[in-house]
Amino acid sequence: MYPFIREGDRCKFVSIADDEMATLRRGVVLLVAADHGRFVAHRLYRSRRGLDGWTFILKGDTNLCFDQDAKCGQIVGKLESIDRGGRVIHVDRLPFLLWGWLVIRTPGLSRMLRKVAK
Repeated sequence: MYPFIREGDRCKFVSIADDEMATLRRGVVLLVAADHGRFVAHRLYRSRRGLDGWTFILKGDTNLCFDQDAKCGQIVGKLESIDRGGRVIHVDRLPFLLWGWLVIRTPGLSRMLRKVAK
């Protein structure tokens, strides 16, 4: 999720009630309990409701491919703030919302960010 989330940042996630899943906006960063036993924080690209509930398609800002689909039960929470060396950044502020919008709508940006992150 670099440069949005950097090494050493402390992220605060808040839980999401089942009835709030339908209101999650594209671009929000979700914490997911991934199948391989780890937690992953990635950006929401799409969600869809099927017969078996909600499915979420996520991707890290520097990843070139989407993650494996996540189900409702795997969503731990959504990112509320980042503590970066004592400075608290609230991710619902305009610059961070614009960054999410830009990353989602500019596919080539992930490739460029990947080069910078190395």
